[in-house]
Amino acid sequence: REGAWIDVYPFEGRNLHLLPNYKRVSFSKELSDFAQTLPPPKFDAWIPFANEINFGRTSVNVNSSIAQYRMVKATTESLAKKLPFAPEVEYNPCLSAGFLTATKDSKIIFQRRPDKVHCPRVFIHEPCGYISSGYIEPRPENPADEKHVKNPRLYDMQAQLNRRRREIADTFEMPIESVSCDHIQDFFGGGWRTVEGYFSTIGKIDAEEKDLKRSQDEEFVFVPFEQLKDLIYAQGRLSKVNPVGYNPDNSTDLPLLDESTVGLIWGYEKLTGQKLDIEDTVERLGRDGLSIRVYDTKPGMKYEFPTQF
Repeated sequence: REGAWIDVYPFEGRNLHLLPNYKRVSFSKELSDFAQTLPPPKFDAWIPFANEINFGRTSVNVNSSIAQYRMVKATTESLAKKLPFAPEVEYNPCLSAGFLTATKDSKIIFQRRPDKVHCPRVFIHEPCGYISSGYIEPRPENPADEKHVKNPRLYDMQAQLNRRRREIADTFEMPIESVSCDHIQDFFGGGWRTVEGYFSTIGKIDAEEKDLKRSQDEEFVFVPFEQLKDLIYAQGRLSKVNPVGYNPDNSTDLPLLDESTVGLIWGYEKLTGQKLDIEDTVERLGRDGLSIRVYDTKPGMKYEFPTQF
């Protein structure tokens, strides 16, 4: 697909269930060799992949296989760099989770990602990250140990989100009890900037912006609720700019990663209590250059994803 695009599978209030089959994702020799050329990760871990998503009346069941982080990284990097041996898929269907966080004074927190990571120096909501054996609580001494493939906490969304709660609480030197999140996920998606799959929901931190301690090494932007629609509508125009290191003129001029854009759109009403016409928003962004494909997720629909790359 050319240009800027995002795929969204809306959950519409249904409960998400991760159903592991414990099968290993299969990778080509070229991808496996490429993984060996990358800098070794600080720690390896197991990460689930979407194989099949089944939409029921009250639940969404995601059948998942498993792979090690180093192969996730190699697959994503090959797609992002359009390497000749990259899989013939539009994005890596590995699974990530997080939430857009609102402050007590009605602002959404965005943070610039650091250097030397996937999508470096781009603004994204926090917290977010791979669903991973490295996020099992308490954290295993060796998250890459085979025994963690069958640890039920790896596939427990609430447990994974609780680690994200701790993550953002620690960032601002707040108690974990000050952070809450909605366990109901809004969608599964993937897009042209991240080239990875993700779930999304919303959360809150019981503090105002002025009360949140921040490191001088980290860059944050707090966007007030009343500016969120302008920020969302700007993403069509901003999809044409290079977001790496981009310095915004104001808080509605942030070129966001795709998961933050659709997270805002589908989470807007839960975050603000105000209405947002999603269909109109999708059409508007499409006219401005950002194509969002919204899949039919009525009960009985099923979508499959590759297990060989």
